[in-house]
Amino acid sequence: MNLVVILVLLAVLLETVVFIIYRIHRKKFHLIQNTETSKITTLKTGFYEIKGKVVCQSEKLVSPLTKKSCVYYKFKVEEQRSSGKSSHWITLINDEKFVRFAVQDSSGMAMLDIQGAKLKLNKDVKGNSGLFKKVIPELEETLKQYGKTSKGWIFEKSLRYEELFLLEGDELYVLGEVTDFESYYPVFKKDTLPFIISDKPEEELLRGFRHIMQIALFFLLAIPGALVIYLVYHFSSS
Repeated sequence: MNLVVILVLLAVLLETVVFIIYRIHRKKFHLIQNTETSKITTLKTGFYEIKGKVVCQSEKLVSPLTKKSCVYYKFKVEEQRSSGKSSHWITLINDEKFVRFAVQDSSGMAMLDIQGAKLKLNKDVKGNSGLFKKVIPELEETLKQYGKTSKGWIFEKSLRYEELFLLEGDELYVLGEVTDFESYYPVFKKDTLPFIISDKPEEELLRGFRHIMQIALFFLLAIPGALVIYLVYHFSSS
C-alpha cells in the first residue's frame, strides 16, 4: 500500500471522526437552544429543561482536598512522566462520588439520578506542582490518604490536580428526560436523549458547544483541503 492510499484512507477516517463530533455537539447545542425552561410542577414524563438549586436527599459527602460538605465531588491527580524526548500524563487518582440529590425551583422539586449524565461543571480548585513549585500542604495530605506522594526519587513530581464539587444551594441547569415519578416528584434519569447537568449558565454552555462545532467545521474543511494540495503537488512533481 503506497503513501497516497494511506493518506487518503487516513483523511477519510479523520473526516468521519470529526463529522461525528460535530453532529453530537450540534444536536446538544440545538436541544439546549430550542428547549424552553419549565417549572417543575408542570413536568410530566418527557424531555425538559429546568433550573433550580441543589437540595441534598441523603447524608452529604466530604470532598477530599478542600473538605467541602457536598452532594458530588470529583478529585483527579495526574503525573507527568517522560520517555526519551516525549512526555505524557498518567492518572494517579480519579475519585468521583455522589449521593442522591434534587433540584428545587420556585414551584417544586425534581429528583436527579445522575448515573450516565453528562456533568459539565466548573473546576472549583485546580493547580500544579513540580521542580520549581512545591505541592501545597493540603494536597500532600490528601495524596497520603490515597497512598500517593508528591516526592520523587530526587525531585518533586510534576503533578496537576483538580477538584469539582456540588454544594447544597448551588444553582443547576438540567436538560434531560423525566422517566418516572417518586412520591409525586418527577425523576430525571438517563434514557435515550442527552442528559446534561451543569452549574454553568445556559449561555455559557451554548458558547462551549458552539466553539467545539466551529473547530470541527474548520477541520472538516482543512483535512480535504490539505489532502488536495498534497495530491496536486505529488502528481505534478512525479
